Amino acid sequence: MFVANLVKYLALSNVLVVGGIAGSNSIAAQFQVLRKQIESYNSSISNYDGSFKTMVPVAMDSIKVHQATRKARKVVEDADPVRDEDAPALIQEIGKTHEAMKDTLDSAATKDQIADTSGFKQVAALMVIHFTNEQKAMSDALKGKLPQVTHGEMEPTQNEATEYFNTVLKKFS
Repeated sequence: MFVANLVKYLALSNVLVVGGIAGSNSIAAQFQVLRKQIESYNSSISNYDGSFKTMVPVAMDSIKVHQATRKARKVVEDADPVRDEDAPALIQEIGKTHEAMKDTLDSAATKDQIADTSGFKQVAALMVIHFTNEQKAMSDALKGKLPQVTHGEMEPTQNEATEYFNTVLKKFS
C-alpha cells in the first residue's frame, strides 16, 4: 500500500512539474505567434500609401493582431504561475514581442499624414487606443503569472510601451 501511494505521489509530482513547464512554454509559444502577427501588421502598415488597396491588408492584420493578442492573454490567464527558473526565457520572448510592437508603432507614426489625407486618421487613432488597452490588459495578466521578483524587471518595458502608444496616439489625434 505504501509503495502504491508513493508511486502515485511521484507520478502526480511529475505531472505538476511538467504542467508548470508546459504552461510557461505555451505562453512563450503564444507570444511567438503574437510577434509574427505584429511583424505582419508592421509590413502592412509600412506598405500603406493611403489607397484602399493598401488599407485592406492593414485592416485584416489589425483583426489578426487583435485575435492573437486576445488568445495570448487567454493563455496567460489560464496558465499556472510561471516558475522562477522559467521566467527569464519567458521574459526574453516577451521582450522580442515588445520590440516588434515598437517597430510597428514606429511605422504607424510615419503614416499620420497619409492617414489624415486619406481620411483614415480617426480609424488609426481608435486602433492605437484599442491596442493600448490590450497592452495594459496583457501587462496585468502577466503580472499575475510572473514571479514577484520579475515585476521590477518588467516595469520599464511596460512603461516604455505605454509611452510609445501615447506618442503615436498624439500623432493621430
